[in-house]
Amino acid sequence: MVQDWSSRISIGRGRPLPFGVSEWGTGANFAVYAKESEHMTLVLYPSSTRNRRLEVDVSDASQKGSKASIEVGKRRLELKLDKKLNRTGRIWHVLVSPYMEGFEYMWKVGRDEDINPKWGTNLALDPYAMVLRTPMGPKSFNQHNPETFRPHAVIPRRKFLEFDWKEIPAPKIPMKELVIYEMHVRGFTMNRASHVKAPGTFLGVVEKIPYLRDLGVNCVEFLPIFEFNEAEWSKKNPVTGAKLAQSWGYSTLHFMSPMNRYALEAGELTAADEFRIMVRELHRAGIEVWLDVVFNHTAEFGDSGLPPGYFGMKALGLDTYYMRTPDGKYRDYSGCGNTLNANNTVVAEFIHNCIRYWVHEMGVDGFRFDLAAALTRDPDGRPMESPPLIERLSKDPTLRDTKLVAEAWDCAGLYLVGSFPHYGVWGEWNGKYRDSIRSFVRGNPGSKGEFAGRICGSADLYSKGRKPYH
Repeated sequence: MVQDWSSRISIGRGRPLPFGVSEWGTGANFAVYAKESEHMTLVLYPSSTRNRRLEVDVSDASQKGSKASIEVGKRRLELKLDKKLNRTGRIWHVLVSPYMEGFEYMWKVGRDEDINPKWGTNLALDPYAMVLRTPMGPKSFNQHNPETFRPHAVIPRRKFLEFDWKEIPAPKIPMKELVIYEMHVRGFTMNRASHVKAPGTFLGVVEKIPYLRDLGVNCVEFLPIFEFNEAEWSKKNPVTGAKLAQSWGYSTLHFMSPMNRYALEAGELTAADEFRIMVRELHRAGIEVWLDVVFNHTAEFGDSGLPPGYFGMKALGLDTYYMRTPDGKYRDYSGCGNTLNANNTVVAEFIHNCIRYWVHEMGVDGFRFDLAAALTRDPDGRPMESPPLIERLSKDPTLRDTKLVAEAWDCAGLYLVGSFPHYGVWGEWNGKYRDSIRSFVRGNPGSKGEFAGRICGSADLYSKGRKPYH
C-alpha cells in the first residue's frame, strides 16, 4: 500500500552511489549527476492530496534542529539540498526515510528565476529511474495530449529487482546458428488476426511463442521498448484525418524503464514485471531476446528547445550529455537534432550501466545499437580508433556472453561497415549485403558479382580474423 503525506519524514546526507533510487536501511537514497554546483532540489509528489501537514526532520547531526513543514495540499514537497552535505564531486545525494514506495519524484536543477527560456522548466527526470509514471496500458497508446505529457520518476516497490526466473537459463545460442526475427511489440499482436488476449503488449508476445517456434525462430530482436512519447508530434493522416503516432520508438525519452503502454495491467509497476515474464517465457522456448537500442540521441530535440515533458539531460548536464559546437549549437550526427556525447566519461558510464541493467536484471541476451558509428565519435565529432564506450562494453567480463551488434554508420556520413572497432566482440549489420541484394533483385546491370560476394560472406569486409556471421 502506498504511504501518504501523514508520515513523518527524516532527511539525511545520503551517499553518491549507486545512482538513482536505492534502498538504504529504512529509507531511500537518491543520487544524481548534475553540473549544477549551487542549487539542487529533490521534489517529492504525494500519492494523496489530502490537506495535511508534514513534519520534516533533518537527521544529519550537522543539521540538527533544522525543521521545515509544508501544506500537503500543494501536492509536492521540495527538499532543497545543502551543497556542503549533499554533494560529492558532481553527484547530489540525499537519504529520505521512510521508504515511500510508489511516490513520484523529480529533480529541480538550479533556481526557478534562472530557467532557460527555451526550455521553460528546470525539472529533470532521474536518468537512472527504473519506473516512470506515464499513461499505462495498450488502450492508452497515442491517447494523450502531447502538450500535457509529463512523465515523473517513481520510487519502485521494495525488492523491485527481485524476480522469479524459475531457474530457466538463457539459451546462449552461437551467433552462427541464430535465426533472428525483428519485431515491434505493439505491431506484432495488435491486429485482431493475431487472436491473442493481450494485444499490443509484452504478454501478447508470450501468447505467440508457438507461432515463432513454428517459424524456426530462435532469437527475437525488439524494436525500441524503452519509454517514448508516441504522441510527440500532433499530426494527422491527410487522407483519413486519423491521429498519427510515432510508433516505432526511436525517440527515446528514458533508457532504464520499459514502455508503459506495452504493459497489460494499468498499474505503475507492471511494465518491468511483464517484460521479464516475456523474457523468461521466450527463454523457456529456447528463444534469445535482443533489444534495438538508440543511444545516439534522445527525445530532447536540439536547438529548438525542449519537447513537452521535461526529460532532464539538458538541465542536468547540457555539455556533458550532448555534443555541441564552440558556439553552442548541437552537433547532429543522428539526424534527430542532437547527438549523445557517448564518449564523455559520465555518459559512457551511464550507457554501460544501462546495458548491464538490461542484461543482469531484465534478462536481455543481446543488443543492436542504432547508428552505432555515432558512438565512436569524440566530443568534437571526430571518429576515434578506440572509443572509450565501445572498449568498456567490449571488455566488461560480465557481458562476455552478451551479443553486441553495430549498425555501423550514422547520419553524417561516417560509414564503418567492415571497419567498426569490434575488439573481437562486436558484430555488424552488413549494410552492403542489404544494398547488394536489393540491387540484384531489381535487376540492376552489373550487380551479379557483388551479389555473389555478399551471399558468400563478404570476404572483402570480414576476412581479417572475423567470420561472415559477425
